Order: sequence, then structure tokens, then C-alpha cells
Amino acid sequence: LDAAGRTALTAGADGRVRAYDVEAGRCLWSAAGHGGAGVRCAVLGAPDGRLLGLTGGEDFNAVAWDVRAGRAAAVLAGHSGWVVDVALAPAGRRAATASADGTARIWCSRTGSCERVLAGHGGRLSRVAFGADGATVLTASDDGTAALWCLHSGARTHAFAPGGGWIADAALGAGVALLALSSGGVAAFDAATGAPLAASPGHAGAALCAALTARGRFGVTGGADGTARVWDLSAARCGHPPPARAPRHAGRV
Repeated sequence: LDAAGRTALTAGADGRVRAYDVEAGRCLWSAAGHGGAGVRCAVLGAPDGRLLGLTGGEDFNAVAWDVRAGRAAAVLAGHSGWVVDVALAPAGRRAATASADGTARIWCSRTGSCERVLAGHGGRLSRVAFGADGATVLTASDDGTAALWCLHSGARTHAFAPGGGWIADAALGAGVALLALSSGGVAAFDAATGAPLAASPGHAGAALCAALTARGRFGVTGGADGTARVWDLSAARCGHPPPARAPRHAGRV
């Protein structure tokens, strides 16, 4: 969804990218921008008044889309594995991609040129996210680690190794990194210092997804055990009791 909630961009295993008018429920356009290969992920942003879409695919490429015009604006080529996640910086001028080749890349969203390659993980990446300042990037990997990177220098500033298997998902909020682990565990770290803030066994099955509120006080995780959990991270810092559990789903969240 775009920030106004009016337009949605979807990525399909059928190789199609589609844009929708949310209020009308109408498909605005459909395109095969990844050569017919499956499309793994999509995100929307609005830099400089443009409505910019970004998708990642099984063709090893990401594509930047002019959503209003319904056409591809640039192809971001360079990875040697599937592009499994994409992100846009808050200002939208930079894009980030995470790949099964074990690297993340930073791109100019307007020209499609690669500005940096973030290498150092020992396995496939699962997630990439920008910090609110647009100068920090979080990556998470199948190697069981996550890392924070400075975009100005390209250096890895912090590495997180919570244990508990590979990292299925990660979120970066206001000073907090939240990690969802394949063991079902959930871990939170201080994004400024790299210090651990909280850890919990979490879910009875793998923790599959993670999200943070804008201020980073609350986190939400979903698991293969059919539950979603809400984490009060400010309470976790103070050693308060574990979070509330939402009603159980019939399948994985």
C-alpha cells in the first residue's frame, strides 16, 4: 500500500505485477516485468511526488515501476540469486534489495544504478529494511544472524546472533531491531548500540513474520503455531512479564 492507502501493488507467483485502486477494488494495470518468472515481493513509495513501485523476482532482478504510468522505469540487475525482499528509503531516492545470493544491494531508485553491495552473511538473506533516517539498513539471513549497515561507509556497524535457527523475518523501528526466529524465538536489540533488549521462546512453532510500530514500543510476531503475539518492548527492557497472546488461528500466521 502507498502511504495514503489508495493504491496497492501486488507480486504474484504467476509472474505478474498488478496495481489496484483500493477504494474501487479495481485493477489499474497488470504487467510481466520479470520475464515471466515469479515475483517474490513488492513495495510502494512516493519520492518527489512520484508513485514508485519496487518488485523483486526469481529472475534475479528488481524492477522499479512508474505506478501512475503503469510501466517499468528501471531494471535493477546484479544479483546472482532470487531477489527475496525489497525496500525503499523514507525519502524514496534509494532502494534496497535482499537476495538468495547472500548479499543486499543499495540502488538509486531513479536510475537503477547500484551504489553499494552489502556482503558478509554466510547464507541466503530473508529481509532488508531501512531505518527511519534512511542512512541505516538492517539485513537478516538464513545463517542465523542479522546486521546493521551504515550506508555512507558501507560498513557493518552491528551484528546480531540471537541463536535459535535462521532468521525468518526482521523489522527495524525507532531504535529497535526485532527478529523472528525459525525456532519460534523472538529477540529484540538496541539498534544504536547492538545490545540485546529482550529474548523469549515466543511461539510453539517457527516465528514467521515481525513488525514494529512507528515509535518502536510495540512489536508483533506471527508464527506457525497459529498465533500472533504483541510485545511491549518498553516493558521487556524493564524485565516485565511476557506479552499478551492473540486468539489462535487455525493455521500458521
